[in-house]
Amino acid sequence: MLEKRLDLEAQAAKYLKQEVDCQANFIRILAKIIYWKTFRYLCGSPQEYLQIRFGLSKHQAWMRVQVAKLALLRPGTLDLLRMGKASMTNLAMIYGKFTEANSYLLFEKAQELSKRELEGFLSRVDCAGNLTEAEEEVELHIKIPLTLLEKFDKVRALTISKGKSKNPEVLEALVETYLEKHDPMQKAERAMARKRKKEEAVLSAAATSADSRETQGDEDAGTVETCAGEKSPGRSRYAPAEPVHAAYIRDRGQCTWVNELGQRCPSTATLQIDHKVMFCRGGDHSLDNIRLRCAAHNQLDAERELGVEFMERKRRGISRKTLQPPLSGAAEFAGQAAPDLAPSNSAPCEPLHWGAVP
Repeated sequence: MLEKRLDLEAQAAKYLKQEVDCQANFIRILAKIIYWKTFRYLCGSPQEYLQIRFGLSKHQAWMRVQVAKLALLRPGTLDLLRMGKASMTNLAMIYGKFTEANSYLLFEKAQELSKRELEGFLSRVDCAGNLTEAEEEVELHIKIPLTLLEKFDKVRALTISKGKSKNPEVLEALVETYLEKHDPMQKAERAMARKRKKEEAVLSAAATSADSRETQGDEDAGTVETCAGEKSPGRSRYAPAEPVHAAYIRDRGQCTWVNELGQRCPSTATLQIDHKVMFCRGGDHSLDNIRLRCAAHNQLDAERELGVEFMERKRRGISRKTLQPPLSGAAEFAGQAAPDLAPSNSAPCEPLHWGAVP
């Protein structure tokens, strides 16, 4: 399995490099088209030219034109793209703010930051390369049904009395309300705060009266962290709220899986409670035995412990939406042939030699 995985990774790296080279060469040619204005024989702008001549979407065309214009100003742009140091998206984003004064800073941030981080940074940087004190902002474009828009307007009407009428303020109120009710981290923090408050009340009562201390001690016995199996004759595979909340606080609401490079999984979505000693093998729900795992890594651990075939049968039994099991890498490694997705006449992209951008 390891040999197969390494071979697939090597193939992916090879074709990714060819894809990046093709992108850089396309931008180089497009820069020449823009410089010599040859697009005018078909339409009025290079963006329209790419849409009409090559069938690109409006966004795809805009992004490539921005990078090509940046390459005309700074030929080193293509080197960053070819070496994978900066994405085409990030390079396209910095063109609108690009000046001689801030060029070094923008190129540096285009290599370091993610798309969202760069968008926030650009909302604060000026033409001289100075950062303002304003909070970073990003643009959000969504399409919603008219019925949802009507509900949004109702919420806006309710928030006007609180001095919030702008769209970002209304959206913030909605998000805060939802997170307060559903965010596992906030639930865990509230539960821990209640626990601390209760413990403080117990200590205060114990210091006042020996009788109160004895009575409260009996009450505490019922609230000590216990396994669900001790509260009822049968064992429940669902962990009690208290250790789950403590696990969210300890793991900071993030998957705890660590890859072979020592990097922790960044996922904060689809989190599940994973048992170090599996529940089916007698593991309990104590805080020391549970941890947060995203769904993908929880499944990976289960496949390693219980076997790929067992987990495939388990998933097929649970899922009733498909008539056949989904294709997975595990099936391929088990000996089944992987589908050949490459066209019969496929060939690697040949590098184009156009020389320097004019």
